Amino acid sequence: MKNTNLHASCDEGSVRHVTVLGQQVPVRNYICSRDGIHYRPAPENANIRLVLLPTNECGACCPFCIAAGTAVPGRMDLSKLERVLTALKAENALNGITITGGEPFTDAGYLDELLCMIYGIMGTRFEVSVTTNGMYLNELHRIRYLSYLDQLHISRHHYRDDINNRLFGREMPTGDRMRELLTEFAYKDLFVFNCVLLKEGIANADEACRYMDFAIRTGAGKTAFQVCSDINAYCGRQRISYAEVLPEDDRRFLFTRSFCDRDACRCSDGIYFSAAEGGIMEFYGHERTGNDDGICRALIMRPDNKLLAGYDGTVLWEG
Repeated sequence: MKNTNLHASCDEGSVRHVTVLGQQVPVRNYICSRDGIHYRPAPENANIRLVLLPTNECGACCPFCIAAGTAVPGRMDLSKLERVLTALKAENALNGITITGGEPFTDAGYLDELLCMIYGIMGTRFEVSVTTNGMYLNELHRIRYLSYLDQLHISRHHYRDDINNRLFGREMPTGDRMRELLTEFAYKDLFVFNCVLLKEGIANADEACRYMDFAIRTGAGKTAFQVCSDINAYCGRQRISYAEVLPEDDRRFLFTRSFCDRDACRCSDGIYFSAAEGGIMEFYGHERTGNDDGICRALIMRPDNKLLAGYDGTVLWEG
């Protein structure tokens, strides 16, 4: 019988278990809600995202980074990743892959091999994104499948070079240099600027507008604002909510949609028109509460070749 009760909350069955490489993994049994109250059941074939951490090498010293101080050494063995991807594809377990770190562009040749292998197994229409701190943007031309990426996220936490350098703990590419590199590519929708919101960084609506003016001028196609995770004392002092920086009653921002994932996180999409630059910038905001509800929202494969159900979850496979 067809289920016509589309707006019923599915609290009683919010978790279901799926088999991943022979082990049971708890996943969401609902779709994120527009109003934060009513949740639709997820389809039976709903699958999960894989986050790859090919290396923990970075070079930056961001005090708010969730990966800072990790003890996992080395670099992922691509032959072992190939075995895992082949098995996950056979199970139809994945809906996309995110490559982060560490800094994936630390070795651009290795990253190129990694992407070639992923697309060779999953197909070129499979959704893949890469997150970089931007230190090695001059290596972009070495990535043969660059134009197949869904998005390339470039961390840039302030429009001013001096403040951005301070937040990264080292000298980073200037805005002028980033603009030179990005103008070489016709497909601007590939590039997303990631900005962690901080009280000593982008902390109010005027600053957010200046940041998006900078993003338009530099050549990004979208801006992503992220509330820092409450992982240490610095983040506790610097944390500022997305609603404080991009308030919904500010007429400079046109919010198009928002979603809630129960008490775990919420996100919003919108559009900003820059009178200064004469252009439009899409923006996205995400705020995680840190609530641990026991649900696995992503599979994680680390440099030590272990596949986990979440960052601190059960080890599903180790090479």
